[in-house]
Amino acid sequence: MSDHEYYGGVEGGATKSKMVLIRSDGKIVAWSEGPCTNQWLIGQEECLKRVNDMTQEAKKSAGLDSDKPIRSLGLCMSGADQKEAQQQLIDGMKSKYPNASQDVSVSSDTTGAIATATALGGIVLISGTGSNCQLNNEDGSMYRCGGWGHLLGDEGSAYWIAQRSIKTIFDHEDNLCVCPFDCTFVWNTIKTYFKIQDRNQILGSFYTNFDKSFIAGMCKELARGASEEKDKLCLQLFCDAGDILARHIVGLEPKIDQVRFYFAPC
Repeated sequence: MSDHEYYGGVEGGATKSKMVLIRSDGKIVAWSEGPCTNQWLIGQEECLKRVNDMTQEAKKSAGLDSDKPIRSLGLCMSGADQKEAQQQLIDGMKSKYPNASQDVSVSSDTTGAIATATALGGIVLISGTGSNCQLNNEDGSMYRCGGWGHLLGDEGSAYWIAQRSIKTIFDHEDNLCVCPFDCTFVWNTIKTYFKIQDRNQILGSFYTNFDKSFIAGMCKELARGASEEKDKLCLQLFCDAGDILARHIVGLEPKIDQVRFYFAPC
């Protein structure tokens, strides 16, 4: 095994993360998984620690020396769109965890998704815990629409759908904006998921013990309401999500390389 070098790749999300360890001959030798690695949600120090933990776990699984750095580690991370933040992550890994990897590169999770699919550029639309949309043209130019986090964006994401369902119930009960659909299924889903009996009891989950991935997790129950129960409010929530996600792509259309757009080979 000493004749080979090893390369790691991390896809870091807002709920969970995954790492693959590859030998220089192309063989996958190990996988590892971890929790959220979005630095804006957990802080940079914790982000670095979790990346190192996944790296060491993968090295252990592959039978490698934990004290010997792998050749290179690529991080495609949720919340790593800014150049300054990327460099901070690189510097942090090298200074705090020098045994992880000799070299470290960082990009956003959207860039990683496009690079995996094609070298010619394209558009990626991510809708997970949060959401983001990015265009990479073949000339290297990059543009984004969305991806501004749960306070300023995340439209169409699992968090957005869950939060929107809760807000719909609050507004309906307040007679601020009466919902045209029966709210029974959604309100019962909220009470069961958060283990509450009234609206006041949910406030801690948003203002005291906020956990974005946990709130987003309720989207699974709403999806069941749409697919199995055909609940009209659930169906409308997902219809609205699909509409706003499509608008992300439409928003990037003027930036698409027009030569490739109109003359792309079949």
